[in-house]
Amino acid sequence: MAFMDDDKSKHGKSIGGSIVAGGLDDCETIIERYEPDMFVVAITDLTKSQLKTIYERLSRYNIPIKMLPPISDAQEITHDSLTLHDIKIESLLGRDEFKIKKELIDMSVKDKVVMVTGGAGSIGSELCRQALIFGCRHLVIFDQNENGMFNIDQEFCKKYDMSRYSLVMGTVREADKLAAVLDKYKPQTVFHAAAYKHVPMMEIAPTEAIKNNVFGTKNIIEQCKKAGVERFVLISTDKAVNPANVMGASKRLAEMLVQTRAENGGMQMAAVRFGNVLGSSGSVIPTFLKQISEGGPVTVTDRNIKRYFMTIPEAVRLVLQTGALASSGEVFVLDMGEPVYIYDLACNLIRLNGYVPNKDIQIVISGLRPGEKLFEELRYDMEKVDKTSHEGIFVTKLEKIDKKKFDRDLGELKNIAENEDETGIEKKVFDIVPRAAREQALKERESSLRAAVAEAKMISDPAGKSGKDTVSPEKSQAVA
Repeated sequence: MAFMDDDKSKHGKSIGGSIVAGGLDDCETIIERYEPDMFVVAITDLTKSQLKTIYERLSRYNIPIKMLPPISDAQEITHDSLTLHDIKIESLLGRDEFKIKKELIDMSVKDKVVMVTGGAGSIGSELCRQALIFGCRHLVIFDQNENGMFNIDQEFCKKYDMSRYSLVMGTVREADKLAAVLDKYKPQTVFHAAAYKHVPMMEIAPTEAIKNNVFGTKNIIEQCKKAGVERFVLISTDKAVNPANVMGASKRLAEMLVQTRAENGGMQMAAVRFGNVLGSSGSVIPTFLKQISEGGPVTVTDRNIKRYFMTIPEAVRLVLQTGALASSGEVFVLDMGEPVYIYDLACNLIRLNGYVPNKDIQIVISGLRPGEKLFEELRYDMEKVDKTSHEGIFVTKLEKIDKKKFDRDLGELKNIAENEDETGIEKKVFDIVPRAAREQALKERESSLRAAVAEAKMISDPAGKSGKDTVSPEKSQAVA
């Protein structure tokens, strides 16, 4: 055993018979001398950014990295407190979390009746948890997902009196149901998280994306206004910016509904845009972990694909604070930190599970999926961004929308969706929302597929001797 410490005054000294061999800058020499089987990070007070720096320096040697829990007092030391544990992937993503401004949360949540649509989903359920934690008077959980509603009820009934929350099964596509629920519970704040979110699924079911994400949003806005709701916050996504897929375009249309419906005053309204959240259902990290547990391979769609990431609890805390800033249809953008290469994320997850990337667990490039972009933006190029009273929340200055034309377009869009015209719906959607980025995304997809085919050729015929294009069935299907 040897110690490493960046305090040079400790170098060469011995602690309990083990020497302080140097600092991070001496890593290579220390590894050659001691041939360690494991690194242990034992710093008591460590920020995310500091841990990320240490991890990046050590991970290149493909040696397992463990952590000790923080210990501030010798009396706290027990067998359990000295148990080594794995580094959590969320500790390596993004930047240090922003501090809560409780006065902002209190304005939209404390002592108020709060309703969350999509309340059984990944974001919605966390909105429900934190609304209760931060003292809402009553919580209305609205969702059509029976299993999700059962699970959240099982969780909450162990912690809270049943008088603190109500479960309502329903869909935002039914205006009459929404009207009845709003009349019964009279919520003051509504967080609208109900949406279809999976890009590939909405590419094959575009009319459903529009019915749910656009006209469901229109329903809830209209019914909230009639019911006298004070604050309304739409949960949006970075995929709404320069959308390259129907799901992203549907969320941009939802943002436009918020913007145009806020012009008449009354209800304070806003949308909140953010990127990927860690651990949401169907997201990349649970998918990678499942692939790793099965021995691989881990599939990444493109070597250069990047995404923003944030933990669900932090994203929701910022959304709750945004509720207090909502006013006249603004689109708020959360500070997501720096985007992360998905390939690097896959490598880190493999290492954190005790394996070596592309040795123990292979990483396979599968090609971009329909509607998928290499990089998601948080704002349009023409949008200007201003600071708010919270350092982690920015507000965009949007271009004015011609409401009359927009409403005419919505009327046409509704007819097309109800007629289940999938080709027509896609054409109309991208007539309303600019499609220049979609064409670029299609080029990126084509380029990615060419790269995947080239990679497959090299694997099957590295010397190029066969003279034939030998491609796996999966790659052939992707190209088709």
